[in-house]
Amino acid sequence: MADLQNKVLEKTEKVKCKYGVSCYQKSRDHRKRFHRDDSCPSDEGSDPPLKKQRSNNAKKSARDSETLEMVLSREEAHKIIKEKLGVEMPDCFYEVWEFCRSLNAEQPLDALKSAGLTLVGPYDILAGRFTGKDLSRASCLRHCRYFYDPPEFQTVLQGNKRTGFHIGYFRDDPDSLPVFLASNKAEEGYHISPQGENLFAAIMLYIAGELKSTGSKDPSKAAALKGISKQLKEWLESSKLDIPLENKTQKNETER
Repeated sequence: MADLQNKVLEKTEKVKCKYGVSCYQKSRDHRKRFHRDDSCPSDEGSDPPLKKQRSNNAKKSARDSETLEMVLSREEAHKIIKEKLGVEMPDCFYEVWEFCRSLNAEQPLDALKSAGLTLVGPYDILAGRFTGKDLSRASCLRHCRYFYDPPEFQTVLQGNKRTGFHIGYFRDDPDSLPVFLASNKAEEGYHISPQGENLFAAIMLYIAGELKSTGSKDPSKAAALKGISKQLKEWLESSKLDIPLENKTQKNETER
């Protein structure tokens, strides 16, 4: 009885929290000054939905900001990729990254978004998203893998989410460099289509296929695709890189 009286007395000496159930203050000082009833969440309880949403958004913003500040050098990326993925990436992988940084220095992963592509997989390492202790090697190996992807396939570009279209390097041996680029539509089956001998050629083949399927149906998309194609060619020329863009013996069989 005495304990109950003490609790009532303690509560009456405090001010009622004016924010009611919307309050998400958890500090001890707040608890000393305001009622410890259902008007505020308990110290041990979960955050209100709004708080969780704001917290997640804040974490995402912080992560994005951190990503911008942690773009790795080629040497650092090479070391982490080898450690986490157990493979070495070809030169065209790094050159495409530099090209995308020239288009969008702040968010290079999204530099090809106007063409419908996003850089993923080991490019997340280049963007600084996977630091040394963030993910285990097993988690990194599963990152951006699709249901039908064989062990030889390593996704580096994502396209149409409806079909699960993605492009990746295909290698016969993890100790060797990739043999070619390939694509798959995960939502439609296990069929894998060759896409070129280097990543620039694969991107150009993708753009050609998209322009053919788009035609005059979507002028803005066609303009964006042509713009990326022009910028890619100009960047290769200004960088004095001798990288073939034509795939004379390969046919784009995908409908994205």
